[in-house]
Amino acid sequence: MGIQSYFLKKKIKAAAKIKISGELTKVQKVAILVDETSAFRDKHYKNLIKLMNVSDEHFNILTIKSKKSNYNEFKGLVLLTNEVNWKGEFNAVELHHFMDKPYDLLINFIPKHTALTELLVTQVHALFKVGFAGGTQDFYNITFNLESEKVDVFITELVKYLKILKVI
Repeated sequence: MGIQSYFLKKKIKAAAKIKISGELTKVQKVAILVDETSAFRDKHYKNLIKLMNVSDEHFNILTIKSKKSNYNEFKGLVLLTNEVNWKGEFNAVELHHFMDKPYDLLINFIPKHTALTELLVTQVHALFKVGFAGGTQDFYNITFNLESEKVDVFITELVKYLKILKVI
């Protein structure tokens, strides 16, 4: 285990203890996490907007990339993994704005659970968090045990549960 991994895990534990207070009554602001391994594409994004009946302007997408590459279908913020220092602190000011905004819903479409994605999930201020099963599931309200390529099923199930909870 490297020093950066040590500090990331330490920050995750500290952030996991902080609980977001409030009750989800209606989903209006949505944060989405994707990366290069995610099967989430523009067609899924458009379908999600339509099914949730939430305006495009109320979605914020953070794309995590290991290096500058062509993968960036989405408007929004890009975080390069080298923008995280050895203490697990984020160098990008824009990222702090993304994480500090209050969201009703955080959807993590990143299939692989890494210390970096877990840190982001714990530090984003969202009332309700959803992601793929695996890794530490304590950070999520709902997880789906699906293959990462089954984004359509993920979205269908998510919308079904949000309707059951009467928040969309």
